[in-house]
Amino acid sequence: MKDIIIREFTQGNNIKIAIFTYTGDKNPKIYLDEAIRDYTKGEGFNQFIDSHLDNPWTRVVVLGLNEMEQKKYVKKH
Repeated sequence: MKDIIIREFTQGNNIKIAIFTYTGDKNPKIYLDEAIRDYTKGEGFNQFIDSHLDNPWTRVVVLGLNEMEQKKYVKKH
C-alpha cells in the first residue's frame, strides 16, 4: 500500500520491530489492520497502539518478543 510507511529493525532471524505509519486521508484502522495482517503472515506478534488513541496513524509491531534477551529491573537510586 502506498499510503503506509514501514520502519523496520531486525535482529537475527526471529526478532523484528516494525513501526507502521499511515499517511492517507481515510480511516487508518482499516488500512493498518490489513497491512499488519499481511506483514505478520499469521505469525504471533505483539502490537502497541497509542493508549489514548490520539494517534491512530502509527502502530508498533514486535515479532519474537519472547525470544528477546530479558533483564530484571534493578532500581539504581
